[in-house]
Amino acid sequence: MNGQKGFSLIEVIAVLVLVGIMAAIAGMGIVKGVQGYLFAKSNAALSEKANMAIARINRELLECYNCTGTAGSSVLDPVEIINPLGKRSFLLDNGNVKIKSSSTEDVLINNVNSFSMTYADDGSIIVNMNITSPYSTTPIAFSTNVHPRNTN
Repeated sequence: MNGQKGFSLIEVIAVLVLVGIMAAIAGMGIVKGVQGYLFAKSNAALSEKANMAIARINRELLECYNCTGTAGSSVLDPVEIINPLGKRSFLLDNGNVKIKSSSTEDVLINNVNSFSMTYADDGSIIVNMNITSPYSTTPIAFSTNVHPRNTN
């Protein structure tokens, strides 16, 4: 022994390789965590928008004067109703569910694959929407059952 102390080149390279492998694994874990967060954030925003659109449609149909039909029959697109606010129309236009009146046109929600309204046996109207999330290929279904109070 000549009194030299320290690490050999092989030991330093082995430590660098092990640290590199651990950093790569930790990096993949961080990326997966961020992707999960973005997915949850996107779905929460989509659910909030869809619930707001369903609530607006529910409120418009709740006060409807001319919402009567045969059970099982679909309400035609565009859906035209009359309520205390006047004549309104719901329609699906290029993936956007819109509500139109004589003076305004509002987009309730976008990225909608399908939108339908169907009369039920009990006189209510079933509203269905399928919406595509940016992080999923499977559409998410939203629906409500509205009992208009101003019909006979």
